[in-house]
Parts: sequence; C-alpha cells; structure tokens
Amino acid sequence: MHEWQISSYLRDTTLGNMNKKIKPWPTASFALKIKFEPGISARELVVYLERRLPGKFGRLEIMRAIVKQDGSRGIENMFKTANYKKRCLELCYEKIMQAGVTEPLLGKFMKMIYAKYPMPSEKELFTEQINNPIYKKMLGPTWKKLSFHKTGEPKFTVEDIMLIKNAFKVFKEKASSDTGFLLKYAKMILPNKQTEISNILNNSSKSKRKHK
Repeated sequence: MHEWQISSYLRDTTLGNMNKKIKPWPTASFALKIKFEPGISARELVVYLERRLPGKFGRLEIMRAIVKQDGSRGIENMFKTANYKKRCLELCYEKIMQAGVTEPLLGKFMKMIYAKYPMPSEKELFTEQINNPIYKKMLGPTWKKLSFHKTGEPKFTVEDIMLIKNAFKVFKEKASSDTGFLLKYAKMILPNKQTEISNILNNSSKSKRKHK
C-alpha cells in the first residue's frame, strides 16, 4: 500500500466523516453502544451514539478505530501509535458533545470508551515522538542528550529546545550540501518512492552545476 493509499484508508475507514458537523439534540435521551466489528482486513472498534426524542430516533457512528490490522507490519504499526489513538478519542469526544450530550453523562460515556480503548499517557505520546526514526536521524548525537533520558520527564526543557534548534540547523546545512545524505533521509520518509526521489535529486544537482 502506497502513502496516498494509506492516507485515504485512514480518512475513509477511521477518521473519515469525523469532521462532519452533527446537529445537536440537547433534550434527547442518549445511550452508547460499543462493539468490535470485522473490517476489510482489520478488526475495528466502533462506537455508536443513540439518541431519542418523542417520535424521533437517531443512531450516529461517532468513532471507528483500527485495533488489529492484517497484512503489512508497517501499516499495522501505524494504527498502534499513541498519536493515532489520541486523535480518534479526541474526535469521538467532540462528536458526543456536538450531539448534545453534557456532563455528567459525557464523562460517563468517555469512561466507557476508555475502558475499551485507553487514552495514551503523556509519556507514551512523548516517547513515541522522540523515538521516531526520522526524528532521531534529524537530531543525530543530540538525541542522546535530551533531558528525558536522564529525568524520565515527558517534556522538553529550555536546554532541549536549544539543542534541537542547533541540531536541525546542522541537519539542514548537511542536507543542502550533501545529496547522498539527503537521499538517504528522503528514502526513510518515502521508502516506496526511491526512484522518483533519486531522479529529482539528480536533476537538482545537474541544474546547480549548470548555474555555477
């Protein structure tokens, strides 16, 4: 599956339609239904919100999250990320509020969802960010100097921010002067586009030589 296909799959099967506004029924009675459903090649957690008014009934799908994906390990790992889980839950919360659910019922519903699909901790989100191979490549030796490795605190200090700025500056300078280095990094980000990346960088190098 290519990058654009992955993006489309994410949009259509998990986060799709989540940005669509819901008309609120503030005086309705609400019920939450949580179930696991088989997808095309995945097991999905689906959350439905049911709401009732006299002579009126509505059932909304407010969350659909991949919990087990068959096939490519890379794609499966994408759905396991803390960032993906957090975004799914945030969008779900927004949809429940839009539907007209207020506290304390809103909090009760979210606890029911968290029991099946826990919200990632700040530490999980932070470590996922700094352990990203692309991020580590950009930071280079600076990565090991981050305060988190000493304190375990999931946050950047002022010193960390200065180190990161300097590391990114070095990375940018090296990437602009070393085509081989840039090519290696670009292939990490887009492994299925290696031929296209090589052609673009080679053409760019030829163009620079002509203008010297």
